[in-house]
Amino acid sequence: MNIHTKSPVDFRRILRDFVVTMRGAWRPAACVLLVDLERKRIEDVIDINFQRCPDCGSRLVNIALLGEIEQTSQGTPYQTQKTMALCTGNFEHAFNMRDFGYYIPPISQIMDEARDHSGQSNDQDFTLISSIHGVSTALLFTKLTGEKIHACGDTFYKLLSRDGDGFYETRFYWRADIIDRLLPVEAGQNLLENC
Repeated sequence: MNIHTKSPVDFRRILRDFVVTMRGAWRPAACVLLVDLERKRIEDVIDINFQRCPDCGSRLVNIALLGEIEQTSQGTPYQTQKTMALCTGNFEHAFNMRDFGYYIPPISQIMDEARDHSGQSNDQDFTLISSIHGVSTALLFTKLTGEKIHACGDTFYKLLSRDGDGFYETRFYWRADIIDRLLPVEAGQNLLENC
């Protein structure tokens, strides 16, 4: 709904009152209004402003990174995960890092299993599976950290030549639509090791 349209409910006044209440003084805010048009009332106002990096001023987004699956000496699979507020302007600026030790299958393993089961795989399958996996992973870490997770990534080996030369890199297999333009799909480095 466009906030500047005429309607029985003055959404501009309601939004202004919300911003003044939440911030103490009027200043432009980026918000999403969830409106019940039948009852003509605002159900929720979601502040979509992202915090700024204290080092460079770029936006901070909350991400969850999944590590490689490894085996204990007894053969039990384990994996490390890390959540952090990552600067979109400089990936070396990361804050509020927390480590976890759950077992969450990486997206590559899920895609391999889907391909084995159906006998084929395509870009549409990857998009659907990565969305489902990303949203469920984001919800888990949002619940664990109390911070909304905006992207999920894993580590993969980026092959540079036929000789096997390459490097490990973080790939964001799921990004919330709201940060799609703030965060590239490939980080160019392994954020699990470098942050």
